[in-house]
Formats: sequence, C-alpha cells, structure tokens
Amino acid sequence: MKTSSLSPSSSRKENQDLRLFAQLEEGKYEALMLLHQKFYRPLCRFGAMFEQNTLIIEEKVADVFIELWTRRDALSEVKYPKAYLYIMARNKLLRTAKGESLLTRIHDHLNYSNAEQPSHEEELIHQEEKQINQKRIEDILQKVPERSRRVFEMSRIEGFKYREIAEILGISYRTVEQHVAITIRTIKNNLTDH
Repeated sequence: MKTSSLSPSSSRKENQDLRLFAQLEEGKYEALMLLHQKFYRPLCRFGAMFEQNTLIIEEKVADVFIELWTRRDALSEVKYPKAYLYIMARNKLLRTAKGESLLTRIHDHLNYSNAEQPSHEEELIHQEEKQINQKRIEDILQKVPERSRRVFEMSRIEGFKYREIAEILGISYRTVEQHVAITIRTIKNNLTDH
C-alpha cells in the first residue's frame, strides 16, 4: 500500500504558501510580509551553507523578498513556493560568491596588467552597442510565447537549473528544455535577420 510522501500538515503549508503567492500576485503587500515573517529566518540559516558573512546573507535574503515583490506578476506559474524561495536565495548567494572571486580576478588583472585602457569614446561606443543589443533581445523576447519566455528568463536571467524550473512550475524537465530551445531559436532567427 502506497502512502503519500507528504504529511497532511506539509500539504496544508504548501497550500497556504500558494495562497500567499496568489495574494502577492494580486498586489497584496500583507502577503509579502507574511512570507517574510515565515521564511526570512529559515532562509538566512540556509544561506549560511553558502556564505559565512551574516550581513551578506541577510542582504541577499532581503533581496529575495524585494525581487518577489517586483516580479509578483509572474508568480502564478510557481507550483512550489518554498522551493522557489530557497532556490532564489541559493542562487543570489552563489552569484555573490562568484562575483567576489570575479572582482578579485579583475582587480588582480588591473593591478598587474600593462594593457592599454580603452578611450572614453571607445567605452561610450561599447556601452551604446551593449544597450542596443539588449533592447533588440528584449524586443525579440516579446515575440516568444509567454510560457517559453518565462522559462527562459528563469534559466538564463534568474539562474535556475532546468530541474529546479521543472519542479517550481510543475512541468517536466524535457518541457523546460523545449521552452528554452524555442526561445533561443527565436532569438537566433531574429538576430540573423537584422
């Protein structure tokens, strides 16, 4: 006889979290505050696995809730809010760790490199080209079906792994691959047209 892996209380908690996400999507700030009350401390404890500095952990966990509020219009697709929050916290902390090592390498390179610095004009041109390309990609993404675009953003912008996206959205790993492939194909096709 098979038994459910979820206890009734954990199932109830998941339903409460889903309701809070739905309320958050409707713009109810109180829902964000309740999620913050419930998850802030556990996420900080979890963050200690990735970072030793308590201030950085607290800042990144706070960023999770800020991002949750600013991206609340995309929460309807989230099937497992708790997993979503923990993955967001982990990714933010991992990016911080990667960023610190990258900044250290850049700093070391600048200190020991005799390479020429680009001129101010070259820097402005580079920035403008970067902005133009970013705008083109944003315009192209508007042509992609909403679900594929959201999966792509979770993968490439928010840093979720395919397995995590599948779990959060309640879809198969293969479906995640297909959504990302559709988006990449659309971007490539539209970039080569210009």
